[in-house]
Amino acid sequence: MLYQRKKYSSFFLYLCGVLIELQNHKKKLKIFSPFYFIIAFFFNIPILPTHAEGSVAASSLDSAKSSLDSANSAASTAKETSKNISEFSAKAKSFDDDSGGKQPPAVPPKNLVAQKPGSFLERFFGKICSVQINIEKNANSNSAILSELVIIYKPELYSQISLIPIKDWFTFNADAIKTLRTSKDVQIYRFELTPDSNYSKYLIDINSNASGAFLFNRLSNNANAYPIQLNPYKNLKLNFFSLGFDYFQEMEK
Repeated sequence: MLYQRKKYSSFFLYLCGVLIELQNHKKKLKIFSPFYFIIAFFFNIPILPTHAEGSVAASSLDSAKSSLDSANSAASTAKETSKNISEFSAKAKSFDDDSGGKQPPAVPPKNLVAQKPGSFLERFFGKICSVQINIEKNANSNSAILSELVIIYKPELYSQISLIPIKDWFTFNADAIKTLRTSKDVQIYRFELTPDSNYSKYLIDINSNASGAFLFNRLSNNANAYPIQLNPYKNLKLNFFSLGFDYFQEMEK
């Protein structure tokens, strides 16, 4: 009987030694984890891994994931900007042999009547549009560029604004122009640009029931020209270069 008790005691001590060894080498002996779980259940030994170690591992993983997301976002933004600039440059090359791209009209339009621009839903709800501007080196003789997008909400004002020369629109030579610029039926988006601006993009809010839009670009060689007629509910792309500028209206994909 005494021999049997000693035998069990030795076995129990041996088992405790094994459990202690497993506890000390828990990361290396993962193969014993199912058996360790069963034994720990009966002898009230802590289950591995500990909470502190799990928290540190999770925190490190979250930090690494956040850094990777930030790097991917920055790379994506740089790639998109480079793509937009390349597209502008490619389109501008097709105008290098003419007098300076799409210049504003040199004579005022006759009997210009506002048409219903955009779709029914755009005229009813309004729309958020984008204006993308690319400025090449030495644009406008390396001078500042002033551009205004004028949205008109009253058809009667459409013809009046179309007859205003660019120099008069920006110099406020007449009280009538001042009245038009401050009218509640006219919405003006102003862009003050410099040749080192390179590429920029803006989002503008076009209200419902717009009758039309005009683009006034003040450059060093077009003071006597007239504004360009635009569709207010379409996105606008502007490219300024040394001989003048181009403009494109197309829906973004």
